[in-house]
Amino acid sequence: FSEQRKKQEALLASQKILNLIDQPSLSDREKAKAVEKLIAEGQDVNQRRPVYSNGNDWHTPLLVASREGLTEVVKVLLENDADQTIPGFPMDAIAFHKAGYMGHPEIVKLLLADKRANQVVNAQGPNNGYTPLHDAIWHGHTTAAKAFIEAGVELELKTYEQDTPEQLAQRYGYKEIVKLLQKAQNN
Repeated sequence: FSEQRKKQEALLASQKILNLIDQPSLSDREKAKAVEKLIAEGQDVNQRRPVYSNGNDWHTPLLVASREGLTEVVKVLLENDADQTIPGFPMDAIAFHKAGYMGHPEIVKLLLADKRANQVVNAQGPNNGYTPLHDAIWHGHTTAAKAFIEAGVELELKTYEQDTPEQLAQRYGYKEIVKLLQKAQNN
């Protein structure tokens, strides 16, 4: 057991980008500059945390930065070929899900501009069938939802509860999102 723990601690210590992103005392800009240096030094932009029962299990730096609203860090990661198709654990969420769920429209836009966006922009979570748009709607993040809608995401995909994005918005009473969806469907 202690040998396994030592290996895990060594792995965690070696994941310098993830460790840096976790530092609450640094600003987004400070983190972005430091991440650039770490990438230049050879750190893997797609390093993944092991599963050890914390909020970053099997997460890449892009997943964490997208969830935490670190726009400058997300820019640097994407410029250095961070792979937004890599899911985290336990929800198998991707960066789009994280940005939508947490309501980070600027990060949604950065992810939409990435070369891999079309592979995953309509990805449905295996646990609930939510797309990134559903996640933005679920939490009433109008501006993030609008970014997805304006990008032309699928508007008829249903969750495992059989809700389209519009039905989900209606259920939660998000009138502005309902209007955005109806306008998009009529164009």
